[in-house]
Amino acid sequence: MVDSSGTRKTFVVPDIKPLDLYDCTKAKICASVGWLLAKSYGGADNVPAELRDPFYCDQYEQEHLKPPVTRLLQSSELYGRTLAYYWGRPEPRPTPKTMLPCCSFSLRDT
Repeated sequence: MVDSSGTRKTFVVPDIKPLDLYDCTKAKICASVGWLLAKSYGGADNVPAELRDPFYCDQYEQEHLKPPVTRLLQSSELYGRTLAYYWGRPEPRPTPKTMLPCCSFSLRDT
C-alpha cells in the first residue's frame, strides 16, 4: 500500500471545459504566469497563496490580473529570482541596472 502523505502535489488540476467555453488567451496567461511564479519561488508549492490564482472577478464578472501579480510582473524581482534559479546562484537583489545586461544577453542568444 502506498502512503498518500508521501505524494507530492504540484498543480491543481482544472476542470475540463467544453471547447466553446474554453478561453485560450486566459489559459496561456495562467500557464505563463504560473510557470514564472513556480520557477521564481523554487516550485509550485512555495508560491504564496495569494499569487496561485492570478485572476479575480470584479463586480461586472470580468476577470483581471490581481494587483500583486501585476506589480510582480512589472518589477525586476520576479525575473531576477527566475534567472538566479536557472543559473544556480543565490538570489540576487535585482535592480534595473543589473537586469538590463541579462535581458540583452538573452535576446542576443535567440
